[in-house]
Amino acid sequence: MIIYDAAAGSKPFYDSAIEELRQIYPETQVQRLAPDHPIFHAYYDLDRMEYRSGVRAAGYADSSPWLDGVTINCRVVAVVSRWGLGIGWDGNTDDSLRAYTVDSARKLGVNLMAYATAQRAWTRQFAQSLKLVDREPTSAGKISVAQVAYDGEWKTWHKGVSILLQQFHLKTGVPVKFAVRELRLSDAMLFECPLVYMTGHEEFRLSPAETQKLGEFFA
Repeated sequence: MIIYDAAAGSKPFYDSAIEELRQIYPETQVQRLAPDHPIFHAYYDLDRMEYRSGVRAAGYADSSPWLDGVTINCRVVAVVSRWGLGIGWDGNTDDSLRAYTVDSARKLGVNLMAYATAQRAWTRQFAQSLKLVDREPTSAGKISVAQVAYDGEWKTWHKGVSILLQQFHLKTGVPVKFAVRELRLSDAMLFECPLVYMTGHEEFRLSPAETQKLGEFFA
């Protein structure tokens, strides 16, 4: 996990970090984390934060925490702090800076550490304990699932679908293909898929073309 800290709320740094993440993860949208995200409750409950007057002078009147993140397989791998964290960690009390107060910055820092270390331990252990692969490359005659890619946080935990396919195969004996195809609703291959799956954590919107194709799929 990487933390981008916009020192003293630097807008140029924040914008650059967001743009870099968009280029690194073009398939996954960089989104602001909702106040109920586990990061804000990993140790302290931080639905509301204390900001310095510099943040208010910059036009931010809300009290919600502001972290943007990239989520891969249900795990946040990168976060960008819009307002300064490090200057709070080191005890700087200059109220004119665009930053969290010392107490809020340190609590949010503890939450980030708690989330990153716990998630890393869990994902490493799980990745080593579960791996579902197709023994045969062909998919002829096998039930498969396609996951919908959209402009939002669509790339979550892929293994969930594979586990469902495994259970379906064990119960029914119907052959399945564990590899999950990723496609957009505008993809012509959509109509070759008997079952599509869409998931995510945050708000999403479909383009008019995608909405039309989804309607045609249902028809």
